[in-house]
Amino acid sequence: MPLHTTSDPPTQHEWTPPPPRLFNTFPTTTPYYSTPIKRKACALPIEGQLPSSPTPGSNHNSSSAEKRRRLASDVCALLRDELNGHWVMDGGFLDRFLLSGKWAPDEKAADLILNRLAAERRDIIWDSQEGDWKCVVPGYSDLTFVKWFCEVANGVVRAGAGSENNPTPTTDTSKNIRSTDPTWLDNRNTLLRTFSESRVRPDFILASPNYPIGWSSVLLVGEHASGKSPTRESLCIKLAQYAEQVFMTQPFRSAVLGIITSNTGPKCEFWRFDRGGAVGSTEIIYDKGKGLKLLVRSLLAVCRLPPRIMGFHTKSISWDPPHPQTSEDSNYPLGNVTNLTIHLLTGESIRNLRQIFSSPGIVSRGTCVWKGLLLSTTIPASSPQSQPLVPAGSPQTQSLVAVKYAWRSTHRSSEAAMYLLASSRGVQSLSPILCHAEYEDISQDVRLRLTTPQGHNRHYTQLVLGTFGKTIFDPTLTPLEVARALLAAVVIHAELFFTGRILHRDLSINNIIALQEPRVVRRSMEASESGRRVFTKDTSLYGCLIDLDYAVDISPERARPSTVQALERTGTYPFIAIQILTASEPHRYRHDLESLLYVLLWLCIYPCAPSPDEAVTSTDSNLPHPRPGVRRSTWHPTDPLKPWFSLDPDAVAAHKVFNIVIRKSAFEELLGRFKPGFAWDRFKNVARRWREQLWEEMRGTGICNLQSEMEIMASVEEDEEEEQDDQEEDDEEEKDDEEKDKEKDNKEKDDKRDGRAEHRRNVSAEEVKIGVGNWDGFMGIRKSLEKLVRELEKLESKGGEYGSVLN
Repeated sequence: MPLHTTSDPPTQHEWTPPPPRLFNTFPTTTPYYSTPIKRKACALPIEGQLPSSPTPGSNHNSSSAEKRRRLASDVCALLRDELNGHWVMDGGFLDRFLLSGKWAPDEKAADLILNRLAAERRDIIWDSQEGDWKCVVPGYSDLTFVKWFCEVANGVVRAGAGSENNPTPTTDTSKNIRSTDPTWLDNRNTLLRTFSESRVRPDFILASPNYPIGWSSVLLVGEHASGKSPTRESLCIKLAQYAEQVFMTQPFRSAVLGIITSNTGPKCEFWRFDRGGAVGSTEIIYDKGKGLKLLVRSLLAVCRLPPRIMGFHTKSISWDPPHPQTSEDSNYPLGNVTNLTIHLLTGESIRNLRQIFSSPGIVSRGTCVWKGLLLSTTIPASSPQSQPLVPAGSPQTQSLVAVKYAWRSTHRSSEAAMYLLASSRGVQSLSPILCHAEYEDISQDVRLRLTTPQGHNRHYTQLVLGTFGKTIFDPTLTPLEVARALLAAVVIHAELFFTGRILHRDLSINNIIALQEPRVVRRSMEASESGRRVFTKDTSLYGCLIDLDYAVDISPERARPSTVQALERTGTYPFIAIQILTASEPHRYRHDLESLLYVLLWLCIYPCAPSPDEAVTSTDSNLPHPRPGVRRSTWHPTDPLKPWFSLDPDAVAAHKVFNIVIRKSAFEELLGRFKPGFAWDRFKNVARRWREQLWEEMRGTGICNLQSEMEIMASVEEDEEEEQDDQEEDDEEEKDDEEKDKEKDNKEKDDKRDGRAEHRRNVSAEEVKIGVGNWDGFMGIRKSLEKLVRELEKLESKGGEYGSVLN
């Protein structure tokens, strides 16, 4: 793994860091501007949201609980890809993150703690010859070591109780332990409760005793090396798996601590994961003397860390302590905090919060979305970040809002800036932004001024939106509500593009919201094309488009070079357009329309029943062979679009080209998998229309053409080279005839080139396909949806039932 090294000192006090060390690195394959797109597919639900109240004994606290099962091997590969180039070794790790505050014991306190431990344990010994303390580890197998390590660590906590820097010995050490002190637990045989389906389990944990034991109460994760010669990479990735679970279950976590212990000797390393990667300590050898004291000081300090240093965001939230005796320094906002309140810079607060989305991953935005009641009060009208949400002097009001927290890369424009830019350019259909703020910076605040390699830094952002509804994949939505929401998304996306000159670049089932009550646009909005209107006056929109994190300003004065844009493979993995997956073209309007086609297919298919003919996909070699006489299907029998989130980008692109673009029979077979309520011909016709709108079909073949300018020119040049080679092999004795033939061949070649240029030219930036401009492409897709909505409205007005009529 690429391990950057640094020895920058922390700012708390003077100290001399050890010299930096160099490490072998793992190869980095991800382009600098690339986004870890495959990670986002892991957050896609199949069967919708959880009920509003979790089941007894469960730890469900997010609607993203219905994620796909993520196998350990899949998660390891994703994390390895995310963390490539994001490992940092800090020679001053312990002083920076653990030992530089009033909570940390000094060496004198460590001597006293060891003295007390020696009175109750035989493995802590005073070596009179060496004049120092010695530690005797009973063994390094999983069974022996993990239990021993937790016992010693808990002994350190007990022995260090009373006073942080000057513990006073007593005859009964059990009296020194506080009920609110974190506890070290052997976790090898315990499956921690979580709202995801992960089965990973750390070897040991440091957990808060104030909450039921589960991922939501974990403060630190530990991994003990086991097996024959485990690699450093494998141990770090395992630790990263545990850290990911902590991030997902503790939504206000900014960093997660971890320890890796060795199975070959008394050695360990501390790690700290954040949204920019991982920072590691130098190795601690704790068999005796200074190394043993350093470990004792670190083990006690980590149990005393205040929330910010432990790795929690606290600047914009407040919560009730879990126990009356809980000290301020150990009161952490863990997963099941009570009376959580979000505070805005405008002075308002948001309560009755419920987490509705939590994204996986480590080196990512770590997006978390809440819904709650905004309590608006009278505040100064000159707020620096946003205007008051109610006029001065108005009584307190309550309204349902959505609050989004995310770690924005410093290389990208903020989402709030995109909302404000769109508004300044006349876009009215986006959800209104009520408040926005930026808090922690990874380099300065989370890593405590540690020099951060380029590309690692992020800001923690808060965004409050005034429109709240159901995500378009909510299973309670009717086909009419889904169609209306899709229509609204198409219209809003068009206004954002044609009027605001902003390209969204991340159309997915997560970013389209269905509304029960329509939002009405009160005035006519014109597109940039003269005389063309995105929608008419008083148009009702039963949906909204959210998430402008990856949106870009495409106005002529702000457009970036296409060579940079081509490397930005942004989006949610299953819905990314073909040429974006292959990084062969800059992101354009037609690529977002292609993503909408994949969104439509996904919504109409999932959750799906097994294929009626029990056919087996040819893309999964692990599945059994079909019975004799059973046709082999292109699509997986229970998970048709599985290749779109499980294969690598080039393979996904090839799968879409072959089965969506080229093979009409495969596309029609997929339409046959539409679920009840959506298996109506009207939905299938919309999908067919969108396919025809996006790709040029070769007349009479059912095959659509997908070739970029580079591919066309390469094909022409290849033919020319072949003709030239053949020409050189001609017999010199036939030069006269050759000259005549050459003139003829050149004429045929020129005619061939002219024909290709006429019929197979490249799609321009202002076209959806050859001869169809962006505006015409938008209108074609819009009209097909409008027709579908009218048909469904007509059916509902007559009291029709989708289950019997649409199938």
